[in-house]
Amino acid sequence: MLNRDNGYWWDSTEQTAMVIFGLTDYLAGSQELNADFVADVRVNGASLGDRHFTPADALAGATLDVAVPAATLAAHNTIDIARTGNGRAYWTAQGTYFSAEHKLYQQGSLTLNLTRDYFLLTPAKDKNGNIVYNLESTQRRGADRRCPRRPHRH
Repeated sequence: MLNRDNGYWWDSTEQTAMVIFGLTDYLAGSQELNADFVADVRVNGASLGDRHFTPADALAGATLDVAVPAATLAAHNTIDIARTGNGRAYWTAQGTYFSAEHKLYQQGSLTLNLTRDYFLLTPAKDKNGNIVYNLESTQRRGADRRCPRRPHRH
C-alpha cells in the first residue's frame, strides 16, 4: 500500500479493500502485532536509548528516536539495533548534518533570481480521436498574449 506514493495504485476502491482484507488476514495469522520486546539502539557500542514495545504500541505507531552526539562519532561508525523478547522490530535510520562554519553558508552572493515561462494550452485530437492539449509557448505568439489585460468596468 505504501507504494501508492511512488506511482503504483489499484484501479478501484474494491481492489484496495481486497488488499486491506489480505493484510488483515496476514497480520492475524502471523501474530506480528503481538509485540513484547525491548529494542536497544547502540552507536559504536554505546547504548543511546531503549524502549519496551507492547501490542498497543504496534497500533499507535510508537517509535524510539535517538540523537547521536557528534562527540561520540568517529571516521567509521556502527549502528546496532538489538531486540530482546518476542515480536518484530522495524527500523529506519536517517542522518543529518549541520555546520556552523561561516565558510559553508556565507559564500558568494545572497541574491535570488526567479524566472517564469508562460504557455497556452491548445486543444487537439490524437490519432484515436481523444482530446489532448499541446503546450504552446506564448513567446512565439507575441508579448501581447503573455499577460492579457481585462477591460475595466465602470
